[in-house]
Amino acid sequence: MKKIAITIILIITAIQVKCQSIGDFRSISDGGWNNSSIWQIFTGSSWEATSQNPALQYTNIYVYHNVILATNIELKANLIIENGSVSINGNTLKIINNLQINNGQLIGGENSTLEINAASNIVELPQITLDNLTINSAQGIIVGGDLTINNELNLQNGILNLGENNLILTANANIKGNFDKNTMISAGNNSIIRKYTNNSNSYFFPIGSTSINNRYAPVEFKFNSGTFNLASFIEVSVSNMKQLDVSLNTTSYIKRFWNINSFGISNYYCDLDFQYSDEDIIGSENEIICMEVKNGDFTKGKYADPSTNKMSISTTEFGQYTGSSTNWVLGCELTKFEATEENAFVSLNWITASESDTKQFEIERSIDAVNFEQIGIVSAAGNSNELNYYSFNDENFSNHSIYYYRLKTIDNNGSISISNTIKINIKKSQSLPTTIFDKSNNQIIVNNDSELNHPCLIQIIGFDGKIVSANEFELTEGANKLVIDANLIENGIYIVSIKDNSQFSSTKLLIY
Repeated sequence: MKKIAITIILIITAIQVKCQSIGDFRSISDGGWNNSSIWQIFTGSSWEATSQNPALQYTNIYVYHNVILATNIELKANLIIENGSVSINGNTLKIINNLQINNGQLIGGENSTLEINAASNIVELPQITLDNLTINSAQGIIVGGDLTINNELNLQNGILNLGENNLILTANANIKGNFDKNTMISAGNNSIIRKYTNNSNSYFFPIGSTSINNRYAPVEFKFNSGTFNLASFIEVSVSNMKQLDVSLNTTSYIKRFWNINSFGISNYYCDLDFQYSDEDIIGSENEIICMEVKNGDFTKGKYADPSTNKMSISTTEFGQYTGSSTNWVLGCELTKFEATEENAFVSLNWITASESDTKQFEIERSIDAVNFEQIGIVSAAGNSNELNYYSFNDENFSNHSIYYYRLKTIDNNGSISISNTIKINIKKSQSLPTTIFDKSNNQIIVNNDSELNHPCLIQIIGFDGKIVSANEFELTEGANKLVIDANLIENGIYIVSIKDNSQFSSTKLLIY
C-alpha cells in the first residue's frame, strides 16, 4: 500500500483595513453567495452579522474568501475581489456598477455569463473562460490572461483590450455588437484572435488598435470552399506600422498590416475584406491596392475604395495584408528576388527584365528588418532590355532562425533605390512532440526536444475546438519531459499543441 503524506498548511489572511461606508459588505468565510453567514455588514462603527443579501445593496462588497454563485445575480454595488475569488459557476453575474479585481480571481466555467456595465473604472479581467461576455462600459476592459468564449461575445460599448493576451473563440462562439473605434477589440503587441471553425462560413473580427489613438481596422473572412478538420482555426492580428516588405520607395501606402494564419484548413478559397482609417493613409489613397505578402512576394487584390475605407483580396493561402501603390521604381525592372536555404548557406537569386545605366547591386542583410548590413556586391549589366539573372550566396551567418534581405541598386550617376525586403526562416530541427498518457498516474507526459531555452504554451484541445487544458512551460536546450495533470480531462481523443513565438507543432492524444 502506498503511503500518502498529507501536509496541512494553515494560511491566515489578514483582512485589510479600508475606508468603509455604512452598508458595506465583506466576506468572513468561504461559501455560497446567498449564505448570509459568510457576510458581515459595516454599521458605521463595527462589522456585524447580517441576514441581508449583498446583491441588493448600493455600496461596496469586499470578497476575501472563495464565494460561489448558486443563482443569477445582478449587482448594484461595487464588487471588489481582494484575496478571494468569485465563481460564476454556470450562472449569470451582471455588474451594474464597478468591478475591481485586486489579488483575487473571477472564475467562469461552462454556461457562465458575465455582463460588465462598469460606471467609471476600467475593469481588468484575469484569464477566464466564459460562455457569454457582454461589455457595456465606455471605460473598457483589459484582460490579464487569455480570454476564452464558448458562445457569444457581445460588444455593446467600450473596448476589449487584449494587451499581450489572446482571445479564443471556440467553434460555437460568435461576436455581435455595434462596432466602431470606441467599441472594438484591441489586438496588438503579440496578441491574436483565434476562431475555431469546421465549415466554410463568414467570420467578422472587429479588430483595431489603441496604441496610437483608437484606430478601427476590422477584417472579414468569406470562405467560398475549404476542407476543415475538427480542430481547425484561423488567427488574425493587426499592427500599427508599415509592412516590412513594402519598398522604401513606395509613395502611397497604408501604415498598417494584418497578419493571418490558419491551422487544419486545406483546399480553401477565401475572400478577405479589410477596413482602414484615414489616419493610416500615407500619400494618395487612390493609388493604393490591397496586397497579400508571402515570403517577400506580392499578390495584388482590388483598389482601395476611398468612400468606404475598404479594400479586398481573394486567397488560397493566408499571409500578411496591407495596402500599397505599385510605383516601386528601381534603377532597373526587378521581376524576381528570392532567398532559399541550402545545406550551409542562403542562396539569393534575382532577375531583371531591363536595366538603365545600373552599376551594381549591394546585398544587405538584417536580423530584425530594421538594421541592415552590407554583405556583398554584384556588378550589374548596365544597360539591357533582356532578362538578366543574378545570384549571391550568403555563407557567413550566425545562429538566428530568421533573416531579412534586400537589394540596393546603385546607378552610375550615384542614385540609389532599394528593393522590397524578403524574409527567410532558417529551418531548425524540431521533433514532433511525443505524447504519452500514463493511466496509472493519470498524467499526460509530453517529450519534446528543443535547441534553445525559451517559453512555450501547451494546449490540450478537444475535437469540438474547446481548450480543456493550457499550461506554460520553460523549455531548456535538449530533451524536455513535461507533465500535465489529466484528472479533470474526460476520456476521448484530443490534439496536443505546442506553440512558442515562432513555431507550432501538434499531435494526437488518446485518454482512456
